[in-house]
Amino acid sequence: VVVRIRPKEGDCVINKVSSDSLFVGDRQFNFDEVFYADSNQGMIVKSRFKL
Repeated sequence: VVVRIRPKEGDCVINKVSSDSLFVGDRQFNFDEVFYADSNQGMIVKSRFKL
C-alpha cells in the first residue's frame, strides 16, 4: 500500500518520517512507500511497477 501526501488543507498536519511511514498528529502510519504532494501519478506508477 502506498500513500501520497496531499497539500495542507485546514488544521491537519502530516509529517513524513521516512520513505515508508508518516505521522498525522500523534498517530504513526506505516506503508510500503510514502510520496510527497509534489509527486505525480507517473512517479508512483513507475516506482510500483518498475516500467
